[in-house]
Amino acid sequence: MNALYSNLPVYRDCYVVALEFAKARGSLSRDTRYTIAQDLSRTLVDMMVTIYRANSSRSDKVRLIAELRRDAVEIQIYFRLLSDMHQLGVQKAAFFMEKVASIGKQLAAWHKSAVKGSRTSNGAEPPSPADGRPECAGSRPGAASHKVNPIRGRAVSPLTVATAAKGDLTENTEVTP
Repeated sequence: MNALYSNLPVYRDCYVVALEFAKARGSLSRDTRYTIAQDLSRTLVDMMVTIYRANSSRSDKVRLIAELRRDAVEIQIYFRLLSDMHQLGVQKAAFFMEKVASIGKQLAAWHKSAVKGSRTSNGAEPPSPADGRPECAGSRPGAASHKVNPIRGRAVSPLTVATAAKGDLTENTEVTP
């Protein structure tokens, strides 16, 4: 059974941000109050409603939480913009940014849990990476753990990583397994 949405820490944090922003909104310039602040307030309320929907849904939970994570990034952008425009005091801006970062972390953990739960409930394989390449680490039982070179996009053996970390290789030298 799902927890009551209003008892979820992510919902409470979102509610606190919405409430505190509603209080701070009056001190914003008129132009900002009717543009950025209005959009931000609407996004915060939409997030609270989506948290309720995600908490009560079984089939759309992963999609709704992904939507919430996008909204959290949007809210960070709004608060950063308000801060850079000097519409919020330093303490208020820090408070909002800290709360929104906390919301983002909670949503990431919830998303991870929901994805894990959806995989175990329907028996499907985990999704492959966005670029379509198979993951090296843990792809075969007993296989050595490999890291992916972010520049070349190829698997790098643990020997290469350890040797490069000691500084024995130049950046153009590569050891193949």
